[in-house]
Amino acid sequence: KIETLCRYYGELGKYSREGKIHVQRSSATNLNHLADNLIDYVYTDPPFGSNIFYADCNFIAESWLGSPTDTKKEAVVNKSLKAKEGGKSLSEYSVLMAASFSEMKRVLKTSGSIDLVFNSSSGLVWESLLDGINDAGLDVSNASLLDKKQLSVKGYKSKGGKENVATTDIVLSLRPSKRNSKLHERRKFKPTMLPKAFQEFVRNDDQRPEFRATNFYSFLLKYCHLNGYSFNEIEMSDVTQFVLKAEKDLDF
Repeated sequence: KIETLCRYYGELGKYSREGKIHVQRSSATNLNHLADNLIDYVYTDPPFGSNIFYADCNFIAESWLGSPTDTKKEAVVNKSLKAKEGGKSLSEYSVLMAASFSEMKRVLKTSGSIDLVFNSSSGLVWESLLDGINDAGLDVSNASLLDKKQLSVKGYKSKGGKENVATTDIVLSLRPSKRNSKLHERRKFKPTMLPKAFQEFVRNDDQRPEFRATNFYSFLLKYCHLNGYSFNEIEMSDVTQFVLKAEKDLDF
């Protein structure tokens, strides 16, 4: 992996104006080292709600480097800790995401774009993320699926039925908003719409059966994004149960 990254940055340097790559470590909520209207493109892969607590995972390595992450500023949903220790609710997570998106919008050129990689097995986390995007003055212009092929530890647990974790990510393309879009204007997705959506998914799905539930969940989220539906009541656990029943009824 290190060799791949070295080759990547070696090639990328050939196309930069000065032949150099600049790496800056800072909080996404404060990009004061960048001027307004400067950046052409932003690619971001933020924490997926409460899937992984990165500060905990990196604690030993960051302590060795002498620069541990301040958990009070970490953009995760963590109800196991008290607020003074870095614990956060879904609304607090949304506020941090909105602050990050606001900074991205500030440094982005008016002709620029943002690609956001995200997924969560909770519809409430998705709505929280969209609240942050909306509050920052950004619109979702497109949504596509990203299958990275390489599963995470949680992905393998999901494959084995031990966890409900989406193994395919969604890429949201964001642009500065030109209208007053409000999330409450999104139409409610009704459970009665699931069979039709599943039939469309099955016609185009070439994945292995063990990934059918998680891939359908991602397909459903993409469908909601592109068609203006809210999905705060759509949970992956419910979708998994629907798929299991549908497979039995349709004799897969």
